[in-house]
Amino acid sequence: MSAIETLENKVNTLIKLLKDQKEENGKLKQENKILADQVKKLEDASQKQQEKASTLSQEKESTKQELTELIRIIDSFIETGTGKAA
Repeated sequence: MSAIETLENKVNTLIKLLKDQKEENGKLKQENKILADQVKKLEDASQKQQEKASTLSQEKESTKQELTELIRIIDSFIETGTGKAA
């Protein structure tokens, strides 16, 4: 095999490797975009869950305060005798 043929074969091999790398790069970019979209969706869902948990926590605290106040009022009625039946 002559030097030119060897060089031609090596260049063709190099071109094939470059095409394969370009194709692989395109696939990886596409996969990366899909994964980035999935991460965004998961982050959004997580944010919504955190907001929901925060709201529930606030509602729980509000209910707890209202119950404490109700118990205080009931205790006050009991202590003053206004809650006794005639």
